[in-house]
Amino acid sequence: MNKIWTKFLLEVKENNEIDLPSIQVKDSLNMNVWQSEDRIKPEISSRLVQIALDFMESIQVPHEVIVDIILTGSLANYNWTEFSDIDLHILLNFGDVDENIKLVRDFFNAKKSDWNKLHQIYIKDHEVEIYVQDVSEPHISTGVYSLLEDEWVVKPNRFVPKINYKNVETKAKSLIDQITRLEEMYKNNNYEAVQNVGALIKDKIKRLRRCGLAEKGIYSIENLAFKTLRNGGYIKKLFDLKRTAYDKMMSLNHNVV
Repeated sequence: MNKIWTKFLLEVKENNEIDLPSIQVKDSLNMNVWQSEDRIKPEISSRLVQIALDFMESIQVPHEVIVDIILTGSLANYNWTEFSDIDLHILLNFGDVDENIKLVRDFFNAKKSDWNKLHQIYIKDHEVEIYVQDVSEPHISTGVYSLLEDEWVVKPNRFVPKINYKNVETKAKSLIDQITRLEEMYKNNNYEAVQNVGALIKDKIKRLRRCGLAEKGIYSIENLAFKTLRNGGYIKKLFDLKRTAYDKMMSLNHNVV
């Protein structure tokens, strides 16, 4: 979903110039969601838990395997905006589902993607996005709230980060250029090249973001560059190019026998 996270994310213009606005750190949590700095509103908590349970029921996975249901992301922090999603994470021990952890992760990734595409649930004007997370995965976010225990797992602190916006701009423009070149390959009917190069670009972006989050968190250069691409529509463009290139490559003209 291509959402514009103004005041925090970077805006990509048609000429590929990037504006780098200051990050707006709020004085308090979003009081449409929170009852106080220490507790979420009970009616919101119960609704989010019900959504998580409904999701698990829809994919026929028993509730008993749930370790926790958490709220994380910007709405569990001081960098929220009116465009922030509600990041609803269901924590499981993947090993309790099946010993093939990769298979379990792939299964839940596919199911949560299907759910998020099918449903558009808004709570206090913020869209709910479901994720399924293994308990062994580290909490990257600086704000994590347990909905089942009704308490902070990681309580956020209000601070204004120092960010080298020039480095964010440089990294984002480099990736934008690669995706733009991929688009030219598609226009020239080089569908196999689009598939192969597109996969490399996708893996590069994934590695960069993962490393950035692990080393410096949500304000890392790599994560902000990723969000620049996502909110400028370039991640969607990359996925669309790969998908349509594959369809073209696998299609046969009706005159071919």
